[in-house]
Amino acid sequence: METLSVIIPIYNSEQYLEICLNSLVSQTCKDFEVILVDDGSTDNSAVICKQVCSANNNFKYFYQENSGPGSARNNGIRNASGKFISFIDADDYVEPNYIETIINNMNCDVLFFGSTHHYKNGKKTSHTYSKHNDISFFNILMEQDTYWDFVYPWNKCFKRDLIVENQLFFIEDLWRAEDELFTLAYMSHVDCINTISDILYNYQIGIGVSSIYPNLEEFKIINSTIFYISNKYKDKNVSAYLKIRGINYWFNAYLYGRCNLYHSYFNIRKNLKKKEKKILKHFLKSYSYNKKITINKRTARFTKIVLSDDNLMITNLKLAWLTFYEWQKNMTKKRQHKI
Repeated sequence: METLSVIIPIYNSEQYLEICLNSLVSQTCKDFEVILVDDGSTDNSAVICKQVCSANNNFKYFYQENSGPGSARNNGIRNASGKFISFIDADDYVEPNYIETIINNMNCDVLFFGSTHHYKNGKKTSHTYSKHNDISFFNILMEQDTYWDFVYPWNKCFKRDLIVENQLFFIEDLWRAEDELFTLAYMSHVDCINTISDILYNYQIGIGVSSIYPNLEEFKIINSTIFYISNKYKDKNVSAYLKIRGINYWFNAYLYGRCNLYHSYFNIRKNLKKKEKKILKHFLKSYSYNKKITINKRTARFTKIVLSDDNLMITNLKLAWLTFYEWQKNMTKKRQHKI
């Protein structure tokens, strides 16, 4: 049995797949298996996978009807035999010491490692963590950069037993943000976290389904799940942080034109209890200097409206509607200008 199982969901990835798989073939350590889950590809992805599998006994190919990335990753988990599990996206690739470095540092429940983000214009940025043994999740949240790397499964390694014992599988009804919800659910069961500064992963930005924003039904599932998961954390600061993230998500639903501010406002209010508003106000007062929480002035204003007292609801709704009206007016002007 290999120490590490690497799971790769694949859907019409022929353009990037060979680079991804070759980065694993050339690893400095061979104590791993690769689980390739083809999610109903219609291009040459299957041919590429089978060629690599025929030349490498530790590569295994599984085909399924197109069901989404969450379903593909769950299929990978069910077929994994390693003590540890990591995830790679088919359009990304890893460094030659990826396997070796993970195994040497995986004396914990979850390992965080660094990544390089590649943009379409050729720009690259490095995202790293300071080296820590047994760091708290809240400290990671406070140290993170503005890209929210803490939510992704591809810059981490997980314990297979912890996943299986707690039934921590990906939500198959979602095609976006399902990876974030898995990571956050997993982290609520973690006792020991290690972070290393080594850059092991290369992430391609703006490619595939990740570049498409969720629809309203997906936003509902994402946001309600974030609020649900937030209550699973023993650390109240983490719980508060995630609730603020849920509020930001609802504001994003409005910004992406999936609903108006009334809809966002009332959905958040339904998820928040009165006593939680007081906790979140205190949390923001303590950590509002951190842009990773308030993001910008518009989201900060919306958060303030959501967390205000009930007797200010009418005023808040007027403010919300005014903002929405201004947005509509600006969009109309842009359309007229284009014409």
